[in-house]
Amino acid sequence: MAKFIKISGSFFCFFIFFYSPIDAFAAGGSEAPLDLNSCIKLALEKNHRVNSAFQMVKKAYAQIDESSASAWPQLDLKADYTRAGNIAEYDFGGEKISFGPEDNYNIGLNMTQKVYSPQVFEAIKASKSFARSAELEFSIVKEGVVLSVKEAFYRYLFTSAMIDVKKEAVDQLQRHVNNERTRLDVGLATDYDLLRAEV
Repeated sequence: MAKFIKISGSFFCFFIFFYSPIDAFAAGGSEAPLDLNSCIKLALEKNHRVNSAFQMVKKAYAQIDESSASAWPQLDLKADYTRAGNIAEYDFGGEKISFGPEDNYNIGLNMTQKVYSPQVFEAIKASKSFARSAELEFSIVKEGVVLSVKEAFYRYLFTSAMIDVKKEAVDQLQRHVNNERTRLDVGLATDYDLLRAEV
């Protein structure tokens, strides 16, 4: 439907986001033309339930990473340095021999990998299941908000059309009263005819 609507921020909040207060247009108090797609986009951006469900999905995927971390290979790097100080020298047949250097360095790299751990694998499986559940809940909440926006939008269009029809009916009745008054002035109608038209 190509028809656009112009509504104020407070009216929009009441009919479109009746359970999600926002201040999208309240700052300037101005009016903005909104079509159905704009209403849906704004609702999905500002609705608290949608945002909360989205944060739950992010949290679920963070839990997958957290539970999977213990199954990843673990690298341990160790390094140390020891200075022995003055090394004693010994004389063996005219040749001096010392045991060990003054500076000792030691570097070690150790990698461990869990091959089988029921607790870890069950935790990963549970976190993935929770993520699927969170995604499903997020989808349900989104579809519910979209449905509410569509219902409110088309209800607004229907109400606006009905108001236009009623206004036209009132204008037509007013023209009928004016016509009866003119006919009364020229003697073609009675006071009763005018009274009936006014009623």
